[in-house]
Amino acid sequence: MFADVSSSAATDAPSRELAPTGTFARDRRIATAAAVAISLVALGAASGGSSAGSWPWATAGFALLAASTFVLDGVRWIPRRALWFGGALLVLSVWTGLSALWSIDASASLRELERDALYVAAIAGALGLLRFGGKAAIAAGVALGATALAGYSLVDFLAGGGRSVFDWAVPAGPIGYANALGIVAAMGTLLALGFAANLGLALLLTRFAP
Repeated sequence: MFADVSSSAATDAPSRELAPTGTFARDRRIATAAAVAISLVALGAASGGSSAGSWPWATAGFALLAASTFVLDGVRWIPRRALWFGGALLVLSVWTGLSALWSIDASASLRELERDALYVAAIAGALGLLRFGGKAAIAAGVALGATALAGYSLVDFLAGGGRSVFDWAVPAGPIGYANALGIVAAMGTLLALGFAANLGLALLLTRFAP
């Protein structure tokens, strides 16, 4: 009897130790998906980030997001391809900034520097979220954010707003460009279909499992 109790306690102990780890991993995935969805919606609401006035705010947001993930998760291994890609963008940003010294319009070069800085911050934020929550969480965040943007655009279009300046029969808000909105909606649709297919397959396997 005492042996059974001891073996049961020994079996339950690892379960109790692993439970917080599983919960923490789930929370990381939820936080990552939420951060991606909020970022996508915020950029969409700011005309897709096409206006120069939104670049400093978006850069600060992505930089803060990247710093938060690296502080929470620590500085671990980073893929070499990500280092090469991020380094190339950083070199491009530095070169763009230096081009203001000989450019005919220095202010235009500095505006391009702001846009390049946004690209660097976005790549850093995406890498941090990838390490923090994983690919599936990022895909879920994109699907949620794209669904929110497409849903808002449809409601706004039916209410008489959010129409393309080129074709009033096509929705464009809040991004302001119908083609960009279509790409975002297509991405969200494909990801949502992928999640639905995986869920259906999992349920099917669970049902017919011996």
